[in-house]
Amino acid sequence: VEAHHLVVEVDTAVSVTQLAGMQPIEVDGRRCPRGELAPGSVIVVGDTRLSFRSMEAATAPTPATEMVDSGACQGAPRPDGPIVVHHDRYGQVDTARLANDLSALAAGRRRWFERRGRADIGLWQRGAHPDAFSVMAGVGSTRLAVELVDEHGGPVTPGDLPEVAQLAYDDSAGLSDVPITADLAGAYHWVTAIVSDGPENIGMARSVITRLAHQSGPSDWRLVALVGTAEHDWLARVPHLAGSSTDDTRRPIRPTEWGAIERLVSGLGATGSDRLVVLCDDPTLLRHRDSPLRPLLDSARPLSVIVLVSGEAAVPTGSDVVWEIGARWRARRWYRDGAPLSVHTGSIHVAGLSHAHARRSAARLGELADVPDQLLAAT
Repeated sequence: VEAHHLVVEVDTAVSVTQLAGMQPIEVDGRRCPRGELAPGSVIVVGDTRLSFRSMEAATAPTPATEMVDSGACQGAPRPDGPIVVHHDRYGQVDTARLANDLSALAAGRRRWFERRGRADIGLWQRGAHPDAFSVMAGVGSTRLAVELVDEHGGPVTPGDLPEVAQLAYDDSAGLSDVPITADLAGAYHWVTAIVSDGPENIGMARSVITRLAHQSGPSDWRLVALVGTAEHDWLARVPHLAGSSTDDTRRPIRPTEWGAIERLVSGLGATGSDRLVVLCDDPTLLRHRDSPLRPLLDSARPLSVIVLVSGEAAVPTGSDVVWEIGARWRARRWYRDGAPLSVHTGSIHVAGLSHAHARRSAARLGELADVPDQLLAAT
């Protein structure tokens, strides 16, 4: 390839012309001395590949399915491919093109993770959004599978790729320093266990509940707090806390107060469209068949349970996700994939929240009132 090998001309159309005496060029797979370009056209000069994109396409608004509204990603699916493995005219894998496509996929995935984990969401703006119960838990690394297919749609195994292409594949599958979210509503009933030997699980629970309380209002979800230490007294100011202000249930309830739990569960009822988020620091309430929490666990209403497990206590067997926090707030996330729990690869630095910050945040939220959407529509 020479320093002056071709000329790109812009008039009513965009064209590329090979200069006299130079090595032939290819435009969209066709060898020709001159060709018109359209967005997405590929020019091949020797071993160099050039891709043409118009400024209009580069600056066009993001499609509605990928736009960010108040920090959410509008339920847009995570970019997962498939990626087409192209071959050149000699039947060899087009490594440069595959690397570019994989790089673009990795960039799209990173944007997706960052949109889900954005902290600048407006107060109570997620509402019934699909990501309303996904909150940023920390920053870490993750590894995602990439589906590869050939030009005819057949599957391609990464191990069959040339070494350079395999390196590009491995680089695109792993993402580092991305926001990692805790999905509290992966199913109609969802149990999240947070495990630590020290107070780290309490700090993470404060962070998760506070973020959730800022994302969606009390008309979208309600909090049931079954906790036994003063570390959770700030929850009394959270406006999402379920219970009546005329009795003793409008406060965090100790797990040993079975009578108060029974009254609260009875008042909540077995049906309802708003999701209940239960924060519990006694795992035995989830295991005992005669637990006062059992009617709620067996109910037909949407339910998210966050159970704090400390020391040598056993993790409830029905947990869908387990966050295991170790030293220096480094965590591993285990998730249910079928019957067993499988480890989430990658290290996560969990974002905790101090008791003082949680109290201040709850005090400010406690001064607000959330008007349900149906009442706004009626007025």
